[in-house]
Amino acid sequence: MNRKTAIPVIVMAFVYFGAGMLTSAFLFRKDAGNQDIAFIIAELAYRSSTPELKLAMKTATTHAAASSGDNTAAVAHAKGSTTMADLKAMLRAGDKRWDYRGVYEMLDGLSTNQFPEAIVTCLKATELSRKSAAIDELASRWGRTDPRSGFAFAQTLNDNNERRQVIVGILSGWAEKDPAAAAAFARQLPAGDSRNGALTAVASALACKDPHSAVALMNSLAGPSRQTIISMTLGLWANRSPSEAAAAALQISGGHDREQAINVIASEWASQDLEAAYAWASSLPAGQDRVTAIGGVLYRYAYKDPQAAASMAAQLPPGVAANRAVDNVVLAWTQSDTPAAVAWVQSLPEGAARRNALNSTFYNLVINDPPRAADLLALLPLNQESEWRYEQVAGKWANRDPASAARWVDTIKDDSIWRSTAEVVANQWLRMDEVTAKAWVAQSQFPDEFKKDFASQKP
Repeated sequence: MNRKTAIPVIVMAFVYFGAGMLTSAFLFRKDAGNQDIAFIIAELAYRSSTPELKLAMKTATTHAAASSGDNTAAVAHAKGSTTMADLKAMLRAGDKRWDYRGVYEMLDGLSTNQFPEAIVTCLKATELSRKSAAIDELASRWGRTDPRSGFAFAQTLNDNNERRQVIVGILSGWAEKDPAAAAAFARQLPAGDSRNGALTAVASALACKDPHSAVALMNSLAGPSRQTIISMTLGLWANRSPSEAAAAALQISGGHDREQAINVIASEWASQDLEAAYAWASSLPAGQDRVTAIGGVLYRYAYKDPQAAASMAAQLPPGVAANRAVDNVVLAWTQSDTPAAVAWVQSLPEGAARRNALNSTFYNLVINDPPRAADLLALLPLNQESEWRYEQVAGKWANRDPASAARWVDTIKDDSIWRSTAEVVANQWLRMDEVTAKAWVAQSQFPDEFKKDFASQKP
């Protein structure tokens, strides 16, 4: 795998591959199979979204572009010339943590028989960015030269996460060199999560090089593995050729998979060429495909120019497509300017689009950012749903930071809403910090009877 695609492919493969390979007897110890698969998927997905790894992807691409031209300044490393002391020194270069040029040049000086010791050396390093880049690159190179010995080495690693990272890199490199063999290896695994996870890792490597083959392999997957690889494969394909990726998305049978694929294409295409993406979306026959595509285009555009995206959404004829478009624009707009987004929604005529946008915006914020959900509530007039909405914000906020939630509650003017919301905070706080919760209730506006009863409660 060339350096331009190595880290992005391995990182994405790491996410999609992790859960399935845990239960493979060939690759993992028996005790690994008892781990909670859903937790591991969530953990790996979180890890791939960290700023360090996102920046790693960007830097790897920059490095590849630089190394593809005249590179007279590069240091030549003959095979076997790099020592473990050299590698340790490179990994400690904290002031150049995002400069991977030195990483790749240093690894160029390693011979294949040094890979086991080199990976062990990298695993002991403390600087995350260079450590991860070096392990991914070493494993990928091993996969292109001798994957089976690489898998045997991975079996010697005691840490499940370390073993998983090495295996993903090896399988990704193998798939780049010989996708048929890598796929055959994956297919011989027992049916289930392990097999699906391995096939996903192979498809991840194929996505950058041969998306048609990646899509074909995708069709052999099922469940979460198939759904995650749809986004990854078609997203990368749309980045290179959105019209081809769009045609492939429309070949997927109806249902959630098709909707997911169209949304990915629309969003990626809009980031490159808004007019072309919107023209494609608008050209689709009336129905769910068109609704999804227009919504995806405007959602992405709203991050760049929310007012312009809002204007486009408002010009759509009333109906499901317009409702989805308005909803998506507001969801994106609230990430940068909640008051402006809500003000625009409130300016819309009363109807489904307006109601849906306010509701979905509130639900999104109350889960992900309760303080901003509270800001939204302050902009809305009180109605029969207000008390329930305030309680939802109070519960989520108090679960994260009860003291801050309590300060917000004390700003509520409506007595009935204050009482119900304050009770939510008090009860949540009691489970987290009995002493502080009771002290807050004791000095609050609660009736004396409530204070007395609360003081006798136990978490």
